[in-house]
Amino acid sequence: MITRALKAIAEPVLLIGASLLIVEIACRVWVHFFYFIPAPSTELLTEPDAALGWRNKPGQYLLYPYRQDATLAPEPYGITINSDGSRGAPGGGRQVVDYFFGCSFTHGFAVDDSQTIPALFEKKSEAGALNFGVPGYGTLQALQLMKNILPQSLPPETVVFYLYLDSHDDRTVVEPYWMSWLFHPYSMRPLIGSVPYCDWGAAGVRCFPPTEYPHVPFRDWLMISRVIGDVIYTVGSRQRVSHKREISRVLMSQMNDLVKSRGGRLVVIFLLSDDAVLKSHADFLRAQGIDYLDCRDERFEQASMRQGDNLHPNGTMNEIYADCLSRAQTSMAAQPQSGGGSPKL
Repeated sequence: MITRALKAIAEPVLLIGASLLIVEIACRVWVHFFYFIPAPSTELLTEPDAALGWRNKPGQYLLYPYRQDATLAPEPYGITINSDGSRGAPGGGRQVVDYFFGCSFTHGFAVDDSQTIPALFEKKSEAGALNFGVPGYGTLQALQLMKNILPQSLPPETVVFYLYLDSHDDRTVVEPYWMSWLFHPYSMRPLIGSVPYCDWGAAGVRCFPPTEYPHVPFRDWLMISRVIGDVIYTVGSRQRVSHKREISRVLMSQMNDLVKSRGGRLVVIFLLSDDAVLKSHADFLRAQGIDYLDCRDERFEQASMRQGDNLHPNGTMNEIYADCLSRAQTSMAAQPQSGGGSPKL
């Protein structure tokens, strides 16, 4: 009697246990082949920030460029992060200094201090350049950093460049794939502790302080738990993800208000953007009286213009971008704020 009862209990328990084991193995196989996210070296260059999620970490670094064959390039490159978080020589001693905000494209991923877009721009311009690009930043974090960095009163000649990529919209709402990349939910060690984001609702755009990846019981031991956490996050973020473009446009408008209130001039620079996305953003910027410039260049599609990770521009491509910006800066110096830029200023 007892044996029969134990057997009746054991059979479903074993069946459930075997099923969970199969699902766990399947999750690990799926994650390994379809969701593997390598940890980038840029984590060495940042440190946690209570409001921004992370920020540039002051110091001097000597790193080797990444190669697809996982070997080290023969020549290292130098990175200098100043005490205020800017990269490279601050302003070059020029009387007029322009500010640059953005992500790793602005910061200068895997290139020397002298080969970043702001540094190359400075060589071609009469103005100095302050590079406040931070790897991984989106529009929200760039706006927050502007509030912290820009002086209360800027010289009227000052231009504040925001170097935009389509992916900044994803980062501002923390798309599921971006949350996964930041937090490495399928590894034992997260890359980033928390990240701020914006949401869309009946009251318009609301932005929130840094938040963490969803905590699911047994997350540190079971891959199933991590996959469940990913599904929960994906479902919960659908509303804001569907409005990511509108949210970014609101934040760009706030950027413009901020820069104007401090005496400067904002210019949004499109470096990497789909035609449809650029058009929708450009129509808005023009209507709002915000200058913008289309610096996209087909040469970025060439492997010879990219870093070994195939995602970031190398020094040669950065020079092309800097040429575009310097031509725009020359044109703007000869005219008042246009009240809405054109794709080519």
